[in-house]
Amino acid sequence: MGKDKRTDYEKALHIASVMPRFYLGQEVQTKDGKGIIVNIEMEWNGLYISPERSRAVVWYSTSDEQNRWVNASYGLSELNVV
Repeated sequence: MGKDKRTDYEKALHIASVMPRFYLGQEVQTKDGKGIIVNIEMEWNGLYISPERSRAVVWYSTSDEQNRWVNASYGLSELNVV
């Protein structure tokens, strides 16, 4: 098995091309139900694409007037595009 001769940029571009696309405001399915992505957190300000360490905060609607803002943080691999 030979040494990977791609640059860091080429490696990151490959990772980005095969991973699902997520964006703010996107509806996603999680283990807890459907929600909307309100924040995406990447290490190193996105300098390195590392989906296994990136997280998304997902907001869920609730009819409970006392607790109208329910959100949870998930790894990108835990999300499915609706």
